[in-house]
Amino acid sequence: MPKYPKPIGPYSVYKFAGDFVYLAGQIGINPETGELESGIESQTERVLTNIANVLSEIGLTLEHVVKTTIFLKNIEDFPKVNEIYGKYFKENYPARSTVAVSELPKGALVEIEVVAYIPNIKEEIEKGLKSFLESSYFESHEWWEKAWRRLEEPLKSELRALIHIDAALIKLREGNMEGAKIHIERALNLSTDEDLKGELRNALKNINELSETELYESIKGHVQRIIKTLF
Repeated sequence: MPKYPKPIGPYSVYKFAGDFVYLAGQIGINPETGELESGIESQTERVLTNIANVLSEIGLTLEHVVKTTIFLKNIEDFPKVNEIYGKYFKENYPARSTVAVSELPKGALVEIEVVAYIPNIKEEIEKGLKSFLESSYFESHEWWEKAWRRLEEPLKSELRALIHIDAALIKLREGNMEGAKIHIERALNLSTDEDLKGELRNALKNINELSETELYESIKGHVQRIIKTLF
């Protein structure tokens, strides 16, 4: 199921430039139907949801947006758009411009484009490692989840493998052996590090007796080494 509409012309949905990513303007197209939503309120909600979904794909959120530009077919709609906009963006608000235009693509009533700041990926990954070494697997998972989409292969898959290891450790802590097995297998399929894969294969052989502490101790050194290779 698509989370945002495909481009309706020869342009990219987003483009990286240094520490920033520029998103093409979004109009209120429902990605499931390919049709515009009806009315200014529904179109504004859809535009902002589409933007949030694009950002999510690259490991960012609306909190990373530093500049927005709103294009309105009818400037009289500004109060309605402003009210809905305020539900999506919280303090510290991004800078913003609002422009009245004569027409918008496909007869849309509102279009919004944004520029977002990309946090230091090395810092995010190192914070994930710090959490991992503190056995805070959920926090580690969250930091690395933000970062992996902005890596290139094969580093992207290697970090994704570590994310699945976090998930496996969480499942072991919960006593969910089947869930742990699934995530260990996914980590095995993604990683290219033979030493780590050897430990994961051993873990699978003993999955029913495996403890969180045993898995953690067996792979901790490998995880630290792999993180160093990402930079």
